[in-house]
Amino acid sequence: MTLADGTQVWLNAQSSITYPSAFQGTSREVTITGEVYFEVAHNAAMPFRVKSENQLIEVLGTHFNVNTYNAKSSAKTTLLSGSIALTNSHQRIILKPGEQGIVAAHSMSVKNVDPVEAIAWKEGYFDFTDADIGSVIDELGRWYNVDIRYNGTATKETFTGRIPRSWPFEKVLNLLKTFKSIQVEMQGRRLIVEKNNTQPDAQFQKKPIVVLTLLAYSRNRQMNFSIRFNTYFSLTNV
Repeated sequence: MTLADGTQVWLNAQSSITYPSAFQGTSREVTITGEVYFEVAHNAAMPFRVKSENQLIEVLGTHFNVNTYNAKSSAKTTLLSGSIALTNSHQRIILKPGEQGIVAAHSMSVKNVDPVEAIAWKEGYFDFTDADIGSVIDELGRWYNVDIRYNGTATKETFTGRIPRSWPFEKVLNLLKTFKSIQVEMQGRRLIVEKNNTQPDAQFQKKPIVVLTLLAYSRNRQMNFSIRFNTYFSLTNV
Protein backbone atom coordinates (compact mmCIF):
# COMPACT_ATOMS: atom_id res chain seq x y z
CA MET A 1 0.00 0.00 0.00
CA THR A 2 1.00 3.66 -0.45
CA LEU A 3 0.38 6.24 2.29
CA ALA A 4 -0.68 9.83 1.64
CA ASP A 5 2.94 11.08 1.72
CA GLY A 6 4.12 8.52 -0.84
CA THR A 7 5.60 6.10 1.71
CA GLN A 8 5.24 2.50 0.55
CA VAL A 9 4.26 -0.20 3.05
CA TRP A 10 4.18 -4.00 2.90
CA LEU A 11 2.37 -6.05 5.59
CA ASN A 12 3.28 -9.62 6.52
CA ALA A 13 0.67 -12.16 7.68
CA GLN A 14 -1.39 -11.22 10.77
CA SER A 15 -0.04 -7.66 10.71
CA SER A 16 -1.71 -4.25 10.81
CA ILE A 17 -0.96 -0.56 10.42
CA THR A 18 -2.97 2.41 11.67
CA TYR A 19 -2.43 5.70 9.81
CA PRO A 20 -4.30 8.94 9.00
CA SER A 21 -5.83 9.68 5.62
CA ALA A 22 -3.52 12.73 5.47
CA PHE A 23 -0.49 13.63 7.61
CA GLN A 24 -0.66 16.96 9.40
CA GLY A 25 1.48 18.81 11.92
CA THR A 26 5.21 18.41 12.45
CA SER A 27 5.52 14.61 12.08
CA ARG A 28 4.05 11.61 10.28
CA GLU A 29 3.01 8.91 12.75
CA VAL A 30 1.75 5.38 12.22
CA THR A 31 1.20 2.46 14.60
CA ILE A 32 1.88 -1.18 13.71
CA THR A 33 1.55 -4.75 14.92
CA GLY A 34 3.11 -7.89 13.44
CA GLU A 35 5.75 -7.36 10.74
CA VAL A 36 5.92 -4.42 8.34
CA TYR A 37 8.42 -3.23 5.72
CA PHE A 38 8.68 0.50 4.97
CA GLU A 39 10.13 2.55 2.12
CA VAL A 40 9.68 6.02 3.61
CA ALA A 41 9.26 9.10 1.43
CA HIS A 42 11.83 11.74 2.37
CA ASN A 43 10.53 14.84 4.11
CA ALA A 44 13.06 16.51 6.41
CA ALA A 45 10.46 18.94 7.71
CA MET A 46 8.11 16.15 8.80
CA PRO A 47 9.92 13.11 10.31
CA PHE A 48 8.27 9.70 9.96
CA ARG A 49 7.57 7.84 13.21
CA VAL A 50 6.53 4.23 13.71
CA LYS A 51 5.03 3.24 17.04
CA SER A 52 4.81 -0.32 18.34
CA GLU A 53 4.79 -1.88 21.77
CA ASN A 54 7.84 -0.76 23.79
CA GLN A 55 9.49 1.22 21.00
CA LEU A 56 9.36 4.29 18.78
CA ILE A 57 11.19 4.50 15.43
CA GLU A 58 12.11 7.91 14.05
CA VAL A 59 13.23 8.37 10.44
CA LEU A 60 13.47 11.02 7.70
CA GLY A 61 13.59 8.74 4.64
CA THR A 62 14.88 5.18 4.49
CA HIS A 63 14.10 1.49 3.98
CA PHE A 64 13.63 -0.74 7.01
CA ASN A 65 11.75 -3.76 8.35
CA VAL A 66 10.00 -4.00 11.73
CA ASN A 67 9.11 -7.34 13.32
CA THR A 68 6.88 -7.03 16.40
CA TYR A 69 5.35 -10.51 16.43
CA ASN A 70 6.99 -11.11 19.82
CA ALA A 71 6.59 -7.54 21.03
CA LYS A 72 5.85 -8.68 24.58
CA SER A 73 9.49 -9.82 24.79
CA SER A 74 11.24 -7.80 22.06
CA ALA A 75 10.83 -6.09 18.68
CA LYS A 76 13.37 -6.41 15.85
CA THR A 77 14.05 -3.53 13.47
CA THR A 78 16.38 -4.13 10.51
CA LEU A 79 17.79 -1.20 8.52
CA LEU A 80 18.45 -1.57 4.80
CA SER A 81 19.39 2.02 3.95
CA GLY A 82 19.49 5.45 5.55
CA SER A 83 19.47 5.98 9.29
CA ILE A 84 16.86 5.51 12.01
CA ALA A 85 16.63 6.05 15.75
CA LEU A 86 15.07 3.49 18.09
CA THR A 87 13.72 4.59 21.45
CA ASN A 88 12.23 2.80 24.43
CA SER A 89 11.52 4.07 27.93
CA HIS A 90 15.21 3.94 28.94
CA GLN A 91 17.46 4.34 25.90
CA ARG A 92 17.93 5.66 22.37
CA ILE A 93 20.13 4.11 19.68
CA ILE A 94 20.94 4.95 16.05
CA LEU A 95 21.00 2.13 13.49
CA LYS A 96 23.25 1.96 10.43
CA PRO A 97 22.46 -0.07 7.29
CA GLY A 98 22.99 -3.78 7.90
CA GLU A 99 22.21 -3.51 11.61
CA GLN A 100 19.28 -4.89 13.55
CA GLY A 101 18.04 -3.28 16.75
CA ILE A 102 16.40 -5.55 19.32
CA VAL A 103 14.22 -3.55 21.68
CA ALA A 104 12.48 -4.73 24.84
CA ALA A 105 10.74 -2.74 27.53
CA HIS A 106 13.92 -2.21 29.57
CA SER A 107 16.78 -3.10 27.21
CA MET A 108 18.24 -2.51 23.76
CA SER A 109 20.91 -4.25 21.69
CA VAL A 110 22.31 -4.03 18.16
CA LYS A 111 23.79 -6.72 15.94
CA ASN A 112 24.95 -7.03 12.33
CA VAL A 113 22.63 -9.05 10.10
CA ASP A 114 21.99 -9.83 6.44
CA PRO A 115 19.11 -7.45 5.59
CA VAL A 116 18.10 -9.65 2.64
CA GLU A 117 17.07 -12.37 5.09
CA ALA A 118 14.96 -9.93 7.12
CA ILE A 119 12.81 -9.02 4.11
CA ALA A 120 12.65 -12.47 2.50
CA TRP A 121 8.94 -12.55 3.39
CA LYS A 122 8.38 -9.45 1.22
CA GLU A 123 10.08 -11.21 -1.70
CA GLY A 124 7.89 -14.31 -1.29
CA TYR A 125 10.03 -16.62 0.87
CA PHE A 126 10.35 -18.01 4.36
CA ASP A 127 14.02 -17.60 5.30
CA PHE A 128 15.42 -19.44 8.33
CA THR A 129 18.97 -19.30 9.66
CA ASP A 130 19.69 -21.53 12.66
CA ALA A 131 16.06 -21.08 13.71
CA ASP A 132 14.55 -23.19 16.48
CA ILE A 133 11.54 -25.34 15.64
CA GLY A 134 9.19 -22.99 17.50
CA SER A 135 10.17 -20.04 15.29
CA VAL A 136 9.79 -22.13 12.12
CA ILE A 137 6.37 -23.52 13.02
CA ASP A 138 5.07 -20.17 14.30
CA GLU A 139 5.95 -18.40 11.05
CA LEU A 140 4.41 -21.15 8.93
CA GLY A 141 1.30 -21.13 11.11
CA ARG A 142 0.79 -17.38 10.70
CA TRP A 143 1.07 -17.52 6.93
CA TYR A 144 -1.14 -20.57 6.41
CA ASN A 145 -3.58 -19.60 9.21
CA VAL A 146 -3.02 -22.85 11.09
CA ASP A 147 -3.27 -23.23 14.87
CA ILE A 148 -0.16 -24.74 16.48
CA ARG A 149 0.02 -27.01 19.51
CA TYR A 150 3.28 -28.28 20.96
CA ASN A 151 3.35 -31.49 22.95
CA GLY A 152 6.30 -32.29 25.22
CA THR A 153 9.72 -30.63 25.13
CA ALA A 154 11.12 -28.92 22.04
CA THR A 155 13.97 -30.38 20.02
CA LYS A 156 17.34 -28.62 20.35
CA GLU A 157 18.03 -28.82 16.64
CA THR A 158 18.00 -25.70 14.50
CA PHE A 159 16.88 -25.27 10.92
CA THR A 160 18.32 -23.33 8.00
CA GLY A 161 16.85 -22.75 4.56
CA ARG A 162 14.36 -21.01 2.26
CA ILE A 163 10.83 -22.08 1.33
CA PRO A 164 8.68 -20.30 -1.29
CA ARG A 165 5.53 -18.85 0.23
CA SER A 166 3.71 -19.92 -2.91
CA TRP A 167 3.94 -23.55 -1.82
CA PRO A 168 0.59 -25.06 -0.78
CA PHE A 169 0.43 -26.00 2.88
CA GLU A 170 0.26 -29.71 2.04
CA LYS A 171 3.70 -29.47 0.43
CA VAL A 172 5.15 -27.67 3.47
CA LEU A 173 3.58 -30.29 5.76
CA ASN A 174 5.23 -33.06 3.77
CA LEU A 175 8.55 -31.21 4.16
CA LEU A 176 8.11 -31.01 7.93
CA LYS A 177 7.44 -34.73 8.01
CA THR A 178 10.95 -35.35 6.60
CA PHE A 179 12.53 -33.89 9.76
CA LYS A 180 13.71 -36.78 11.90
CA SER A 181 13.64 -34.77 15.13
CA ILE A 182 9.91 -34.01 15.16
CA GLN A 183 6.58 -35.63 14.45
CA VAL A 184 3.76 -33.55 12.96
CA GLU A 185 0.10 -34.32 12.46
CA MET A 186 -2.85 -32.25 11.23
CA GLN A 187 -6.09 -32.41 13.21
CA GLY A 188 -8.54 -30.20 11.36
CA ARG A 189 -6.93 -26.72 11.26
CA ARG A 190 -4.57 -27.54 14.12
CA LEU A 191 -0.99 -28.73 13.62
CA ILE A 192 0.27 -31.00 16.39
CA VAL A 193 4.07 -30.91 16.84
CA GLU A 194 5.92 -33.39 19.04
CA LYS A 195 9.57 -34.19 19.59
CA ASN A 196 10.60 -37.52 18.11
CA ASN A 197 12.12 -39.14 21.18
CA THR A 198 13.63 -41.93 19.09
CA GLN A 199 16.06 -39.40 17.55
CA PRO A 200 18.62 -37.95 20.04
CA ASP A 201 19.37 -34.24 19.65
CA ALA A 202 23.11 -34.76 19.51
CA GLN A 203 23.37 -37.89 17.43
CA PHE A 204 26.66 -37.60 15.54
CA GLN A 205 27.05 -39.28 12.18
CA LYS A 206 30.32 -39.37 10.29
CA LYS A 207 28.63 -39.53 6.90
CA PRO A 208 26.72 -36.38 5.90
CA ILE A 209 23.08 -36.95 4.99
CA VAL A 210 21.27 -35.18 2.19
CA VAL A 211 18.09 -33.72 3.67
CA LEU A 212 16.53 -31.61 0.92
CA THR A 213 17.94 -29.11 -1.54
CA LEU A 214 15.50 -26.27 -2.13
CA LEU A 215 17.27 -23.74 -4.30
CA ALA A 216 20.42 -21.76 -4.92
CA TYR A 217 20.32 -17.97 -5.02
CA SER A 218 22.65 -15.00 -5.39
CA ARG A 219 25.33 -13.62 -3.06
CA ASN A 220 27.68 -16.44 -4.15
CA ARG A 221 26.34 -19.10 -1.83
CA GLN A 222 23.89 -21.95 -1.90
CA MET A 223 21.04 -22.26 0.55
CA ASN A 224 19.91 -25.78 1.32
CA PHE A 225 17.18 -26.72 3.71
CA SER A 226 19.10 -28.54 6.41
CA ILE A 227 18.98 -29.66 10.00
CA ARG A 228 21.82 -28.48 12.23
CA PHE A 229 22.48 -29.85 15.67
CA ASN A 230 23.29 -27.51 18.54
CA THR A 231 26.88 -28.81 18.20
CA TYR A 232 26.82 -27.18 14.73
CA PHE A 233 27.29 -30.55 13.05
CA SER A 234 25.55 -30.00 9.70
CA LEU A 235 23.55 -32.70 7.96
CA THR A 236 23.86 -31.02 4.61
CA ASN A 237 25.63 -32.38 1.58
CA VAL A 238 25.59 -30.54 -1.76
